[in-house]
Amino acid sequence: MTGRIRLVDTAQYQRRLETFDFDVIVGSIGQSLSPGNEQRNYWTGTAADTEGSRNYAGINDRVVDALVEKLINASDRESLVTAARALDRVLLWGHYMIPHWHIRHFRVAYWNKFARPSITPKYALGFDTWWVNPTKELDLERRKQRTAQLQAPNVEAKADPSGPSGSGDGQPAVTRSGTGVWLALGGVVIVVLIGTGVIIRRRRSGAP
Repeated sequence: MTGRIRLVDTAQYQRRLETFDFDVIVGSIGQSLSPGNEQRNYWTGTAADTEGSRNYAGINDRVVDALVEKLINASDRESLVTAARALDRVLLWGHYMIPHWHIRHFRVAYWNKFARPSITPKYALGFDTWWVNPTKELDLERRKQRTAQLQAPNVEAKADPSGPSGSGDGQPAVTRSGTGVWLALGGVVIVVLIGTGVIIRRRRSGAP
């Protein structure tokens, strides 16, 4: 098998996704700890026949359809987990996706003035649960002020031979030297990567 990468513009790429006009794409399908109705749009035969759905692999399997419905209609947490694991095994068996890459960490840059709860989300950064710690914030401001003072330009008093009027009276004149004040600008950059893979579009061959 010989693969060929074709570059297209954004609009054409979006249209190709919506109409399933591709053989292989790089994509990801994020999940939660409580899957539900959205699973129909990812895996069922009905979604495979619907333009604009997210069943990019074209999965059309009666077993998958039944497991999706069992998952959605689970009456308790135990039943939901059991159905989700069964669906996961069937999808893995179909080899619809080639693992591409994965990262177990969040890349975050932030001012050290936040506090976080002791219990955090299992698969998320949970930034909306952070809060500003007044003690940390005060300490941060003090350190920023000290840094600014250390980086401030030097101020020196020098005698101007010509004087203010150019008569050479030797009055002091203030001159500034240095590179100026540089302040560190901080921001928060959150990249939450759930998982990425190469999705292979399955051509329709009927349900097993």
